[in-house]
Amino acid sequence: MASLETSILINRPVEEVFAFMTDLDTWPDWQTDLVEVKKTSPGPLAAGSTFTVVTLVRGREQEVKYAVTEFDPGNTISLRSPGNFTIEIQTIFIKADEATRIRRLTKLSASGRYKIFEPLAARWIKKQVESSYETLKEVLEETAG
Repeated sequence: MASLETSILINRPVEEVFAFMTDLDTWPDWQTDLVEVKKTSPGPLAAGSTFTVVTLVRGREQEVKYAVTEFDPGNTISLRSPGNFTIEIQTIFIKADEATRIRRLTKLSASGRYKIFEPLAARWIKKQVESSYETLKEVLEETAG
């Protein structure tokens, strides 16, 4: 199993950052290599919600299904994607004066013949998250200006 941690400070209030990041319609605005996101369950995003994302991985489209496992507005959202590569993501929002510290913990676990690709997948995910978070920071801080 690979564990990754990513953190960034965004100069916007925590409620605003949480609302933006948990609005699936905004994901194409800041997520690197995101092609499409589709909610697959009714109602607003909450624990138990499901959605599918399509991302570009090495030039090929890859569909990944997610379930929201924890949803605590303004504090935490956790996601899980089962499969040959099981991904567990916990995003924690920490108030820092008028800014927000985002702390993302990602666990990646590959099974069977995919185990050999786990380190490569972990590096790709870390690079993608870091790039996406830099874009997120730009988008949120520009809208504030």
